[in-house]
Amino acid sequence: MESLLDKCDTLILNGEMIFAFYKAQDLSVGSFPVDDEDVNLAKSILDKAKSKRVKILLPSQVVVVDRFTYYGKNKVVAASAIPDGWTGVDIGPESVDLIKNALDSAKTVMWEGAETYEFGKFSRASETISKKVFELGDKGVKTFIGVETETGSSEIEYTRTVGAE
Repeated sequence: MESLLDKCDTLILNGEMIFAFYKAQDLSVGSFPVDDEDVNLAKSILDKAKSKRVKILLPSQVVVVDRFTYYGKNKVVAASAIPDGWTGVDIGPESVDLIKNALDSAKTVMWEGAETYEFGKFSRASETISKKVFELGDKGVKTFIGVETETGSSEIEYTRTVGAE
């Protein structure tokens, strides 16, 4: 991720890593497990991004659950107000719109998306943003798409290099 700071003007973050970035900014992450090494890396990236004038775009809302089961309670909260005892599992609709709007001006998109979740109802945001990335590729934006496979390994399964070289 650090090497991308030399190649972009905006870095859009999503998925599990956002919680390390929230914690690096002294925000509550509820009961989401984040280790100190990830928080230190997030702090370093935030500092480097600031010095290079790269905008870090983090989701403004998250979907949280009181317990990680299909029948657990869930709600959308501000990223700055994740309640103690709740776990983030997806991003909220405001965040989806924020990311989609930011992607509209992109010339190149590297997306690691369509992650596998234990419960499909918590994959809507990734599915929506993945569709947006594919639409951008159809419009000539250079896109590189990595997906999580059934084995759980992350790899580039499909690469679209349509658009300007």
